[in-house]
Amino acid sequence: MLKSETGGIRSTSLLPPTVVDQIRLWQAERNRFSYTEGVVYNQFLSQADFALVREYARAQGVLTWQSERTRTVIVTRAGHECVRKYWKKHSKPS
Repeated sequence: MLKSETGGIRSTSLLPPTVVDQIRLWQAERNRFSYTEGVVYNQFLSQADFALVREYARAQGVLTWQSERTRTVIVTRAGHECVRKYWKKHSKPS
Protein backbone atom coordinates (compact mmCIF):
# COMPACT_ATOMS: atom_id res chain seq x y z
CA MET A 1 0.00 0.00 0.00
CA LEU A 2 1.17 3.50 -0.77
CA LYS A 3 0.04 6.83 0.58
CA SER A 4 -1.20 9.19 -2.05
CA GLU A 5 -0.45 12.88 -2.05
CA THR A 6 -3.92 13.61 -0.70
CA GLY A 7 -3.27 11.50 2.40
CA GLY A 8 -5.38 8.48 1.39
CA ILE A 9 -4.07 4.97 0.99
CA ARG A 10 -3.75 3.59 -2.50
CA SER A 11 -3.53 -0.14 -3.25
CA THR A 12 -0.56 -1.51 -5.19
CA SER A 13 -2.33 -4.80 -5.94
CA LEU A 14 -2.38 -5.91 -9.54
CA LEU A 15 -5.73 -7.63 -8.98
CA PRO A 16 -9.08 -5.90 -8.65
CA PRO A 17 -10.48 -5.86 -5.09
CA THR A 18 -13.36 -8.17 -6.05
CA VAL A 19 -10.91 -10.82 -7.28
CA VAL A 20 -8.85 -10.49 -4.10
CA ASP A 21 -12.04 -10.87 -2.03
CA GLN A 22 -13.08 -13.98 -3.99
CA ILE A 23 -9.67 -15.59 -3.48
CA ARG A 24 -9.91 -14.85 0.24
CA LEU A 25 -13.39 -16.47 0.34
CA TRP A 26 -12.16 -19.58 -1.51
CA GLN A 27 -9.26 -19.89 0.92
CA ALA A 28 -11.59 -19.59 3.91
CA GLU A 29 -13.88 -22.28 2.43
CA ARG A 30 -10.93 -24.57 1.80
CA ASN A 31 -9.66 -24.16 5.36
CA ARG A 32 -13.09 -25.05 6.72
CA PHE A 33 -12.55 -28.74 6.03
CA SER A 34 -10.37 -31.12 7.96
CA TYR A 35 -9.21 -34.28 6.23
CA THR A 36 -8.76 -37.57 8.06
CA GLU A 37 -8.33 -41.13 6.88
CA GLY A 38 -11.33 -43.34 7.38
CA VAL A 39 -13.17 -46.46 6.29
CA VAL A 40 -16.59 -46.41 4.62
CA TYR A 41 -19.36 -48.87 5.45
CA ASN A 42 -22.26 -48.53 3.04
CA GLN A 43 -23.75 -51.83 1.94
CA PHE A 44 -26.26 -52.34 4.71
CA LEU A 45 -29.26 -54.43 3.75
CA SER A 46 -31.56 -52.75 6.26
CA GLN A 47 -31.94 -49.54 8.20
CA ALA A 48 -31.63 -51.58 11.41
CA ASP A 49 -28.20 -52.91 10.36
CA PHE A 50 -27.07 -49.38 9.52
CA ALA A 51 -28.30 -48.04 12.87
CA LEU A 52 -26.61 -50.89 14.77
CA VAL A 53 -23.18 -50.14 13.29
CA ARG A 54 -23.64 -46.37 13.51
CA GLU A 55 -24.53 -46.49 17.20
CA TYR A 56 -21.65 -48.84 17.99
CA ALA A 57 -19.19 -46.57 16.16
CA ARG A 58 -20.61 -43.53 17.96
CA ALA A 59 -20.33 -45.25 21.35
CA GLN A 60 -16.70 -46.17 20.61
CA GLY A 61 -15.92 -42.58 19.59
CA VAL A 62 -14.79 -43.57 16.09
CA LEU A 63 -17.74 -42.28 14.03
CA THR A 64 -16.57 -39.58 11.62
CA TRP A 65 -19.65 -39.12 9.43
CA GLN A 66 -22.97 -40.81 8.71
CA SER A 67 -25.92 -40.50 6.35
CA GLU A 68 -29.25 -42.17 7.03
CA ARG A 69 -30.45 -41.47 3.50
CA THR A 70 -27.63 -43.45 1.89
CA ARG A 71 -27.01 -45.78 4.85
CA THR A 72 -23.37 -44.77 4.95
CA VAL A 73 -21.09 -44.78 7.98
CA ILE A 74 -17.49 -43.55 7.99
CA VAL A 75 -15.26 -44.49 10.89
CA THR A 76 -11.68 -43.53 11.69
CA ARG A 77 -8.90 -45.76 10.39
CA ALA A 78 -8.00 -46.61 14.00
CA GLY A 79 -11.60 -47.63 14.75
CA HIS A 80 -12.07 -49.79 11.66
CA GLU A 81 -10.88 -53.05 13.21
CA CYS A 82 -13.20 -52.92 16.24
CA VAL A 83 -16.20 -51.89 14.10
CA ARG A 84 -15.41 -54.62 11.56
CA LYS A 85 -15.27 -57.29 14.31
CA TYR A 86 -18.49 -55.99 15.87
CA TRP A 87 -20.30 -56.01 12.53
CA LYS A 88 -19.01 -59.49 11.66
CA LYS A 89 -20.19 -60.81 15.03
CA HIS A 90 -23.64 -59.21 14.80
CA SER A 91 -24.38 -59.68 11.11
CA LYS A 92 -24.37 -63.48 11.21
CA PRO A 93 -27.84 -65.04 11.06
CA SER A 94 -29.03 -66.43 14.40
